[in-house]
Amino acid sequence: MLDNSSNKFLVVLILSLTTHSQVEPHANRQPAPERHASYAVEGKVTEPRLFAEGTISTVDDEIGGAFSPDGTEFYFARLVPYTTFPRIGVVCVSHYRNGRWSVPEVLPFSGKFLDYPPKLDPSGERMFLASSRPLNDGKRGSVRIWEVEQCVRVG
Repeated sequence: MLDNSSNKFLVVLILSLTTHSQVEPHANRQPAPERHASYAVEGKVTEPRLFAEGTISTVDDEIGGAFSPDGTEFYFARLVPYTTFPRIGVVCVSHYRNGRWSVPEVLPFSGKFLDYPPKLDPSGERMFLASSRPLNDGKRGSVRIWEVEQCVRVG
């Protein structure tokens, strides 16, 4: 478990897996929230478009991503192209403010290992990601699923 008082996040290893029997049937899910202005588009989308071109979609290698439940934060991974081994991938967040996406920030728990794109639970309070970070005993060699509890919102 990483618990550095200067970090705004707490990372813990997930020890259990969700089975299909624990997942609610699709029909019981809450209705989708209204589209937020941060990701709304004008007109009908008939071809792929870059998202937040020049800010989030850049010449770098951005992959995956997840919006916060209120649509004001976008979490994604950026693979660092100038590392070969060990390869580094950082988890970033961009905030939607005043009609624009902010310059992405690397989250405080990320930046030393290969971190893959995160996913948020429906409440936005927990984040899940795959990472090559070692266990507390220093054991390395595997990519594992990690859980991040957002103790304090960044930004």
